[in-house]
Amino acid sequence: MPSFPGCPQPTPARAGPRGTDRGRRRARAQVPAGPLNPRVEQALALAGLIELSLALEKPELVPDWGARLAALPLTAPERTQVRQAIADPAVLEVWLPDAT
Repeated sequence: MPSFPGCPQPTPARAGPRGTDRGRRRARAQVPAGPLNPRVEQALALAGLIELSLALEKPELVPDWGARLAALPLTAPERTQVRQAIADPAVLEVWLPDAT
C-alpha cells in the first residue's frame, strides 16, 4: 500500500477496535452536554440565514427569516446562545431582543 505524507498509516487488525473506541470517546468529549433543543436548532439556522443573506447582499430575504426567528419561543439563555453563534449579534437585535 502506498504511503502519503500526512495520511495515517494502516494499523494492525487488533488495534482497530481500540482506536475506534478511543476516537468515539474523544468525539463525545467535544460535543456539548445534551442534545440541542429543536427550537434552538431552528433559531441557529435562521440566524445563520439572516447573516448569510446580508453577506450575499440579499437583504430582501432578511425580514422573512427575522419574522420566523422572532416567532420562536426562546428562553433568555437560548437567545444568548443564538446571538453568540453569529459574527455580528447586533444584526439580530430587531428580531431577538434581550427581554422576552
